[in-house]
Amino acid sequence: MDNKKIIKSFIVNIRRIIKASLTKKNTDELISASKHSELKKSLNIFDLIVIGIGAVVGTGIFTIIGTAIQGSQDSVGAGPAIIISMLFAAIACVFSALCYSEIASMIPVAGSAYTYTYAAMGEFMAWMVGWLLMLEYAISNITVACAWTGYLVQCLKGFKHVLPDFVVNFPMWLRNDFRFMYSYCDKYGLDPHTQMPFIFDRIPFAVNLPAIFIVFVLTILLIRGIKESTKFAGIMVCVNMLMIFSFIIVGAFYVKPENWVPFAPGGLEGILSGAFIIFFAYIGFDAISTTAEEVENPQKDLPIAIL
Repeated sequence: MDNKKIIKSFIVNIRRIIKASLTKKNTDELISASKHSELKKSLNIFDLIVIGIGAVVGTGIFTIIGTAIQGSQDSVGAGPAIIISMLFAAIACVFSALCYSEIASMIPVAGSAYTYTYAAMGEFMAWMVGWLLMLEYAISNITVACAWTGYLVQCLKGFKHVLPDFVVNFPMWLRNDFRFMYSYCDKYGLDPHTQMPFIFDRIPFAVNLPAIFIVFVLTILLIRGIKESTKFAGIMVCVNMLMIFSFIIVGAFYVKPENWVPFAPGGLEGILSGAFIIFFAYIGFDAISTTAEEVENPQKDLPIAIL
């Protein structure tokens, strides 16, 4: 009899858990809760567009594009066929933009894909999507921060006649992770123990200090408020766009069609891999919709800014 009670109790609890995990939040409830939010509604459509472009341009043009063309340890490069990869990514992005703009206008609430999933599929799936979003932002931020380190190192080398050598050529183990250091040592036949310190002579120690520094600085900027960080983003977007247009105008005179052969060295795999990597840069949709509760007129401005 006791065993039957235990089994019955277990089944009841399982049903409760399943029911709770599938519980959805009503759209009206979400919108009503957002109206009582303490977030200040200070963003206009221009601010939203700046946030979106800043997220896409910073990651897509200056960081991701090189990996998509050349490839990496985990993927094949597209080569000159990167233009086809971009077309594939653009088609996928159109559908994503339409979906985000439609749902953002229906549910103008902070949380983006997490909130949308909560309303459509329930609490458990929303929990899963929330963690996926955190991983997405973490990976993309790591990629951009590490790329910034590379640009900083190249910039410092341009001042080698002004700055001391220990600043221009600071140790590699202070600007790369241990995985890169092992790969570097293996490529050039070097002993890892001579290239980076080891804790207790067994644990390799390598840290990307510039990447940590830039993330720390940007975190402080974000803490000051969305309006202040958006102003800074606007300045950076203007600088980025100026650099891109300058590169296009000047670079047009140095195009060599002979460099386009072979056109697709990685074949279809390289083209699709490049499209996937480029699409990875389009977190701008999510970045815009996440700010819904800080937008002056979210149901009108969010769809326009996303598109």
